[in-house]
This record gives sequence, C-alpha cells and structure tokens, in this order.
Amino acid sequence: MKHFQGDMTDRDADKRLAAVAAVKEVCDDMLVGLGTGSTAAHAIAALADRRLAIEAVATSRASADL
Repeated sequence: MKHFQGDMTDRDADKRLAAVAAVKEVCDDMLVGLGTGSTAAHAIAALADRRLAIEAVATSRASADL
C-alpha cells in the first residue's frame, strides 16, 4: 500500500498530465470554459503558457483569480 502523501502526489501528477493533454486540443479563437478545482488550475496554467488568442469563461472566483 502506498503512503497517503505519495498517492496525492501521484494523483496530482496525473491531473496535471490530463490537463496538459486537454489544453493541447485548444486552438486560437476558441471559447474555453475553465472549470473549477485542481485539474482546472493545471489547465489554466498550461493555457497561460501557450499564450493562445482565446476567450475564457471562469466557472468560479478561484478560477478567475488564477
């Protein structure tokens, strides 16, 4: 059995990988719903790195603040 902290790290890495894969599907001129939660936070960071010309709609204050 894995240590709890190790599970969380693995889960977070998986969430990051999923978010990065999803962001690869985003193109300029798209309207993108940003979502809420830890996976959405990874996706928002990945979108920022890509510097696309998109319109984004946040579903929460936490997402908007990122």
